[in-house]
Amino acid sequence: MNSFDEYVSFIFEDICREFTSLKYPKFETGRWWYKEDEIDIVGLNQRENKILLCECKWSKNKVNFGLLDDLKEKAKKVRWMDEDREEVYVLFSKSGFTDELKKHPKENEYLRLYSLKDMRKEFENG
Repeated sequence: MNSFDEYVSFIFEDICREFTSLKYPKFETGRWWYKEDEIDIVGLNQRENKILLCECKWSKNKVNFGLLDDLKEKAKKVRWMDEDREEVYVLFSKSGFTDELKKHPKENEYLRLYSLKDMRKEFENG
């Protein structure tokens, strides 16, 4: 069963990548890694100096601040437009998000949260 969940997690990443391409068409997307760090989806919008930083979690647990904090740390290592870029954080989760994360103030950052249910609705509505 563990290998099944691992397999499905890769399929979920593919679905998230497709969703990202449809939802954010102005971004060129791909995977990013450097040494031991990896970001599931990174998208670049050269024209607007924006970068999408996305993580996909296929887990029975709701995603909390830990994933966002880890993503922010990894984002510091992505060498593209450094101080001149606007960072857009996107988290995907099979099981949704903790209430604390859903209430997160979006003062100096752009954060989007997509559960599996949210993604299904978006795909159905086109």
